[in-house]
Amino acid sequence: HVGNVCSAPVLADLEKDHVIFNPSYYAFGHFSRHIQAGARRVLCATNRDSMEATAFVNPNGHLVAVVLNQTKYQRDMCLVVN
Repeated sequence: HVGNVCSAPVLADLEKDHVIFNPSYYAFGHFSRHIQAGARRVLCATNRDSMEATAFVNPNGHLVAVVLNQTKYQRDMCLVVN
């Protein structure tokens, strides 16, 4: 790279023959493992500021919801589909 700060999912240090997988690499992997190409984003909301969510309907009709708990504590949740 040219020396600027970069937040790429994967960084390669060619001089040290070393590859760095940043957290965003694993986040992208989580999404792409479940959300298929051609999926449609559908309305999704949470009732807690500490949780974020998004949802998609895959081409095969399966609903996929990804929920992020932004705290360090385990949280129970209930998914309501209507």
